[in-house]
Formats: sequence, structure tokens, C-alpha cells
Amino acid sequence: MGGSMRIIFGFMAFSILLTACSRTVTEKDESDSYSLVAARWTNAPWLPEVKAAFTAYDARNVEDAFQGLDSAWKNGCRDVLVGYRYAFVLDRRGESERAKMLYLQVSRSLTNEYPDHPYAREVWHNLGHIEYRAGRFEESLSLYRTADRYAQGTNKEIAFSVGMALRRLKRFSEAIAWFEKADQKDFRTNFYLADVYYEMKKLDLAMQAMQRAVDADPGSSKALGSLGHYWYALSEQREEESDFSGAQDAIRSSLKLYERAISAGGTNYLEYRKAAKARISDLERLKAVAKTNGLTRVPLGQE
Repeated sequence: MGGSMRIIFGFMAFSILLTACSRTVTEKDESDSYSLVAARWTNAPWLPEVKAAFTAYDARNVEDAFQGLDSAWKNGCRDVLVGYRYAFVLDRRGESERAKMLYLQVSRSLTNEYPDHPYAREVWHNLGHIEYRAGRFEESLSLYRTADRYAQGTNKEIAFSVGMALRRLKRFSEAIAWFEKADQKDFRTNFYLADVYYEMKKLDLAMQAMQRAVDADPGSSKALGSLGHYWYALSEQREEESDFSGAQDAIRSSLKLYERAISAGGTNYLEYRKAAKARISDLERLKAVAKTNGLTRVPLGQE
């Protein structure tokens, strides 16, 4: 089972991917966006449509926001804040290529026309998300770095995104440095930091990071199950070191975590619980054989 742990974790990590890459700006500055647009385009005929669309957007009503923004854009609106929100809604509707083209269209003008607005950096961040979801990690990394420059290196969410791109490029040491700039109390930061440490074969640090993820979200079956896998791997490591007591303690910890993961709704951990229970019995037998023969390790072929 030990050889499959890294593959198993990879599948679980992927399942959090869309959540990890869909976070966007939520600053209070967003609420002033319509006022900024209205101040610039006082008598524009499309302003009522934009106002209704922005209200729907703020309520996370994607379809109503789309209807209003699409209509305003077709009626001649070319305000870049409106364009940003239109692109955002298009992306949420699965029209990523249209969103990408519109983000690129408004990107430079955002900086010139609304230099202090958070969208001036988020446009690059969101472009990075589109590339990331398409598996173009070098491109996403470049765009995330551009967003970071606009944020002057102060935005923890962007730092997380840079770390994610570097992780997918297997540039693990660099990924760690960026995850350390992200929110250290955030579930996602610690979950993926654990993944990076595990890939680097730093099991102790992986376990510490995943424990922090569990502490951040005790109801996450994925974090509980992943930590269970790590304890399983530690049990195998202790066995290889002829530390049967340590191996038994580790596999019992693994079993408890699998039980918690199942209770949290992770029915995919039922087989892992079964394997952990079988391993407890195997270790008891191996330990007894070793003790009978006066050995600390059972010779190959005598299990």
C-alpha cells in the first residue's frame, strides 16, 4: 500500500483544485464599483442595465449578472470595470476563452483608468486562473507573478496562487517559499504545503502541515484521510527501521483518522480502514515472530 500513497494523495489534491483556483477579490472596494462607473458615464443609456447587473453580481447571481452585463456591452458600454465583471461572469459560466479575451482587452486600461482599484491586479490573477485550469502552468505562473507585482507582494491570495503553479511545475522549494507568504492559518495553504513536503519525502513536515489543515477544518474528510495516509506511511517507515512498537502506534493513529474521515462523509476511506486493520494484525504477528526468534527484524521468507 505504501507505494500507492503518493498517487492517492494526488487524486485527492486534484479534487480541491477548482476551489483553490476560484477564489477572487472580496475587498470592500468592490462595493464602490458602480459609483465609480456612474461618475464617469453620467448620462450613458446603459447605466440602468449596469446597475442591475452589478446588484446581481454582488449577490453572486451569475445568470442575472450576465444578462445585464451582456446587454450593456452590446449597447456600447466599454467601461473597463464593467468589462472586468463581464469577463468574470463569462468565466463562471464556462466561457473561459471569451473571458480571457475580454480580460486582456481591459487589462492595461484598468491600470490607467482605475489605478487604485483591486481589479487592476485581479485581472492578471484571474487570467492566471484560466491558464491554470487549462493545465498551462508556466503561463499561469507568469500571470500570477504579474498580479503579485501589481499587489507589490502584499496579497496572500496571490502568493498562494503562485505557490500552486510552482507546485504543479514540481518546483517544490520555490513553492514552499510562496506558500509561506500565504495565509498560514488557511486550510488550502496547509493542505497543499503538506502535499509538497510529501513529494519531497519530508514526511514529518508533511504531517505537521496536514495536521494544521485538519485543525483549520476538522470536518474535512480529505484532510483527515490524507493525514491517515501519512501515518500509514510512517508505520511502514518504522517497520523498515525494525521499530515494531512505533509501527503499531502509527498504524493505530492512521486507523483513527480513517474512522474520522469516514464519519465526515469520506466513504472512499472504507477500504483504507480495512487495510489499516489488517496491518495491525500483521504487525502483531511479525512482532511475535521476531520476539520468538530473538530478533528485532523478521528475516525475509520467515514472515
